[in-house]
This record gives sequence, structure tokens and C-alpha cells, in this order.
Amino acid sequence: MGKDFTQQPQRKFWISCDECQSICNQHAYYEGNFMGKVKKAWHQLFCKACREYSSLNKHLNAMINSEKVHHLTPEQKAQMQAIFDEARN
Repeated sequence: MGKDFTQQPQRKFWISCDECQSICNQHAYYEGNFMGKVKKAWHQLFCKACREYSSLNKHLNAMINSEKVHHLTPEQKAQMQAIFDEARN
């Protein structure tokens, strides 16, 4: 049997790009934990693609949360849903 490298201390911080993106998305909505933040930061030291993804994700969230974004009211959403339902039938 081969060694299980996932239990070695130096391997605890190695994560895949998919995991890094998942952690990045969690932190964008304040759902992540401290260890996830450490793993993400460590991964981004070596991965340019994940650094760019994180940067774009921060920019997108800033734009969404800015005052310039127009959000639909519940009444407007209900009107749109009614229009879509009519078109479907």
C-alpha cells in the first residue's frame, strides 16, 4: 500500500482549483471559515487562474452590492412571472 499523503501536515493546505473557487464563492457571501481562507490564500500564491477568478469575483460582488444596480420589486417580479407563464401557455 502507498502512503496517504493527505494526512501529512504540509499537504493539508493543497487544494484543487475547484475547491479554491468554491471557497472563494463562500467567502463572497460571508459563509466561509478561517481555514478555508488560509487554504484559498495558499493556493492563490501559486495559481494565477484562481487569483484572477478571485479578483473578478470581488469586482462582480462589489458591482452587485453597489447602489447603482436596479433591483426588481416583488410586484415587478410577479408581473414578469405572469408574462412568462402566459407566453409558455
